Amino acid sequence: MDSHDSRFELSPREYEIVRLASEGHTDQSIAHHLGIGEGTVKTYWNRVRAKIGPYARPEIIARVVRHEAEAVLENLRHQVRCLQAEVHEADRVDDATRAILEAPDAILIVRTDRQIELANDEAALLFGFSRTELERMDLDDLVPRRFRSSHRGLVATFLSDPHRIQMGTHQSTPALHASGVEFEVHASLGPIGSSEGLRVMCIVRRASE
Repeated sequence: MDSHDSRFELSPREYEIVRLASEGHTDQSIAHHLGIGEGTVKTYWNRVRAKIGPYARPEIIARVVRHEAEAVLENLRHQVRCLQAEVHEADRVDDATRAILEAPDAILIVRTDRQIELANDEAALLFGFSRTELERMDLDDLVPRRFRSSHRGLVATFLSDPHRIQMGTHQSTPALHASGVEFEVHASLGPIGSSEGLRVMCIVRRASE
């Protein structure tokens, strides 16, 4: 469509008149179908010509149909672009998840409510729980009961100013194995932005390592 054609905007009634004409209706038939006078139909045709151009009716109909078809096509292109972006994002997330699951260190992805969202096999090995069990647990469950209150305070302090903390730059943290045995761990922390909000990546190692 010519560039000037792409700018016209017909009212719903004007579109309806053009559509009926494209189906072979005369002005008299259009008037009867819409319940208006034949003179009113002619007035609408004059408005259509003022917006599209002084063309014969077949040309006006062709331009309107082409305009609508291109609008539908552009909408489909937009939907395809959105789907491609979603697929790309899903692939990116899958790649990131795969990297976490295959990492040689124990890794936990934790929500701001301290709920563990993702754990890899090394984390399961370190804490003695299965990955499925870890992903149903609160971070508190991995801390000895007597230290949980202070640990929550440390977590709250971190969340008030999320930033990367390198392993070894803070003191070790008491941890709790599934067997009930306590041990010390070092952790590096890093905030991760996501469509569902802030997440924290915790890379954990035994303090002896």
